[in-house]
Amino acid sequence: MRKNVNKVFFNQDSIRIANDIKEKINYLETGGVLDIRLILIADNPSGPFTLIEGNRRSVAFLALNRLLKIQVYLGISNNVKVSLCARGMYNKKTALHKKKFATNPERSIR
Repeated sequence: MRKNVNKVFFNQDSIRIANDIKEKINYLETGGVLDIRLILIADNPSGPFTLIEGNRRSVAFLALNRLLKIQVYLGISNNVKVSLCARGMYNKKTALHKKKFATNPERSIR
């Protein structure tokens, strides 16, 4: 998983973000502790979900297989469909089919 973070990037923003994720991974590997709360938004409890806070931390946690004890806060609103950070999820030309985001009721977010 960590190899993906080390891929060659083509713009300064991508390089800056990748370096920040690498720093978070190194910090966690040396015993550091990061905030485990992530914030998602959706138009309904079954998704699709957009992560709006904790993007880089979630990548670092995933790279180290530490996503199990993450706390997730989910904001639900019909207005999510027009929000700048989530509207791509609802654009039929760019979004993945909604079935890919369906959740198993037994594994619902709490």
